[in-house]
Amino acid sequence: MAVDHDQPLRNALTLSWNLPDLTATQRASVVLGRWNPQANAWAYTPERPVWRGNVLTAAVREFSILTWFADIGQTTGQITGTRVDEPKCSTNKLPPWVTGTVDPDKDLAASAIRVCFEPDKDSRVTVRIANNRTFSQQMSMVHGGQPWAWVWRGDDEYDPKWIVYSIAQQVLDTSTRHLIPPLKTHAVGIARPKTPGSYHIEARASVDLLTVLADAVAFGANESRVAVDSPAVSAAIQALYECGGKELLDKPNLRDVAELGRTVANAIGGCAKELMEPDSEFGIRFEKLSRALIAKGGLSQTAAIQSNRVARELVSVFRVITVGKILFYLSDQFANALVGPLAWSINGRGTPEVLGHWKPTCTSLSTDSNRLYRNLALQDRFADTSKELWQFKDFEDAAETAVEPLEDCSQSHRSGLASLLPTDWADQKAASIVATAIMKSLSGVTPKSLLRAQAPAMCTHPSGRLVNGSLPLADPLTQGYVAIRLKGVQYTSPLPLATTDLNSDGVQETVAVYDCSAGGVTWPQTIAVYGPGPTLLGSVDLGKYVEAEHSDVRSFKVQGNRIAIQWISYQGADFDREDWSGYLKFGDGKVTVTDRKRN
Repeated sequence: MAVDHDQPLRNALTLSWNLPDLTATQRASVVLGRWNPQANAWAYTPERPVWRGNVLTAAVREFSILTWFADIGQTTGQITGTRVDEPKCSTNKLPPWVTGTVDPDKDLAASAIRVCFEPDKDSRVTVRIANNRTFSQQMSMVHGGQPWAWVWRGDDEYDPKWIVYSIAQQVLDTSTRHLIPPLKTHAVGIARPKTPGSYHIEARASVDLLTVLADAVAFGANESRVAVDSPAVSAAIQALYECGGKELLDKPNLRDVAELGRTVANAIGGCAKELMEPDSEFGIRFEKLSRALIAKGGLSQTAAIQSNRVARELVSVFRVITVGKILFYLSDQFANALVGPLAWSINGRGTPEVLGHWKPTCTSLSTDSNRLYRNLALQDRFADTSKELWQFKDFEDAAETAVEPLEDCSQSHRSGLASLLPTDWADQKAASIVATAIMKSLSGVTPKSLLRAQAPAMCTHPSGRLVNGSLPLADPLTQGYVAIRLKGVQYTSPLPLATTDLNSDGVQETVAVYDCSAGGVTWPQTIAVYGPGPTLLGSVDLGKYVEAEHSDVRSFKVQGNRIAIQWISYQGADFDREDWSGYLKFGDGKVTVTDRKRN
């Protein structure tokens, strides 16, 4: 459709086309094209078409030959320039933590970016992104707080434009932002989020002042016909990008092509001028970069002088680059906002905490209820949403592990939390199972619970909370150690626990043995008595009963309300060895050994 007028239009002129036969996909992909007689080609227009029923309308103000295009695909180079092939990804299943992906070019070959997803090692996801435009685009992480796990910038190329864009990436890219040159396919890695919960990870392709800067510098380098593979020229281009990026940092993301062209051209011209001033910030930067790259390349003095001369020729081109020279080059930028969605995303679950590794407040019931739920319910083994938590066969065992950190809390706090859970969690059956696990931990002592118990003072070490069965001393080789004699605990051999009602109060007590040293060799062992919780009730040092360097418990045997004990004493490396027996007594908060005799 042609619209001729001798004078500028005072008001916008509305054009319309009746298009009842277009499919929904075609309607979504419609863009307007204006004939450019100087280039003898069609170019996108910034006017946005509007659908009213089956009628497509557009408001225009300038002399035009306009038409509409739909379903712009890979073969319409006359209208949109060259297109890239859809990226190829494997059909292998994505990691289990991924619950869904959104592909922006689904059913729309003309999308500004084309994307596919495939699994990567270490549970990461590879996202392959093809820039389906003749201008650069910036891929930025906009949701999910994820940096790229890695970036692949495509196969190495050595044409001048590739070198210029490679330098732009070195300067402009960050851990969450990546420049994709025109018509190139790159890839980024997305790692599983490190903390538990549901995540929406989204990256968006956009055109901004930095992408225009990258394209304009590439355009200028191409126009100059200067070889860009010399060290000094690379230094000049890098300094130009650094200066231009700084100049444009606080500028708005302009949407008017003429204003955009002027802003970028002025930044490039001003920076080129500064590069030629040896005392300026970026003049000094250019010289430093140039010297470093020339030295790295091992150029002779003559070659270095020639390289610097070529670099200055290039910079002189940028000093006089005009707005008009880059306006047509930049006009296609605005197609980015007109065709298709421009974001891809991954929905999934973050990395769960290690089961049983969480920190209770021991003061806030609601906070501890939430932390316990996250530690237990967000485990990968319970990710099948078609089941309730209580329906998983191993949920009860997992619950017993998850409540272990509560052993640091008072019995009243733990019983209060057990009462709260069935009303605080949506899955009441699961909450009741967890509440039962909490009450079970209150009513007895288990080997697993003792690994986190309070250890009595011994071997000059003060009383402290065990971590995996040992006191967390900075340097066990010089400070010594304290370790409970249970399976899997470092520095000691396991010994079965003994449990009975030692003081006839109706509550079971459990007896455990500790190895300890203050550096060098072990001291006589210590016997500790624990009540439900586990709560440390008392302890006794066997060194009080035999004058020997070492005393090691050999066995316990429950006999009604008392526990028979067998131990050995010896000097040095098993000298003067003697066998002993007796009975363990607990009363009035004190632990003693009675009826001691030599066997």
